[in-house]
Amino acid sequence: MDWKQFFAAIVGSLAWPTSIVVTVILLKAPIAKLLPKIRSFKYGDLHIDLEQQLAEVKAEVTASEPEAPLSEPSLIPPSALELAAISPRSAVLMEWLKVERRIAEIASQYDVKPPTLNGRERPMIASAVMRELLVRGVINELTFNTFRKLNRIRNEAAHMSSKEIEYDEAVSMAEMCQWLLKSLEYSSSFPS
Repeated sequence: MDWKQFFAAIVGSLAWPTSIVVTVILLKAPIAKLLPKIRSFKYGDLHIDLEQQLAEVKAEVTASEPEAPLSEPSLIPPSALELAAISPRSAVLMEWLKVERRIAEIASQYDVKPPTLNGRERPMIASAVMRELLVRGVINELTFNTFRKLNRIRNEAAHMSSKEIEYDEAVSMAEMCQWLLKSLEYSSSFPS
């Protein structure tokens, strides 16, 4: 192999990687502009669409309990609406914290102990408390399932950037958290 063949082999082996790098560099700005506009993302089993998920939870709650209407947007705390206007992601997380605080209060009220591992207490997990409250008959299936779905939405929102969550989604999450708080309050007011 002489130097010409060697040079041709190197150029041939670097042609595809170089063209890909150049293409990525040229399309970097247009792709970056499109990313904030993506409302849904799907890769394999992972699918993120907060608006659709919240609408499904709301429809399920409305269909299951027509006599207990969802809270009106005017009943959502003004602080939640203000925060949603500034930072929708923060509003979602703050409203969820209220739910977790109420669950901790109910756990204390019903003497739900933290799970243990090797004789040591593990931190109280809201999903474990809710499961125990369901088993004890303190909450109903609808409240438990709504909690699980909203918890999943909250987790997805926690891993998204603020630009990916819109004001309407934050308000809808606040509305559903208010419904869940009312349901927990109602359920816990009747000791079993």
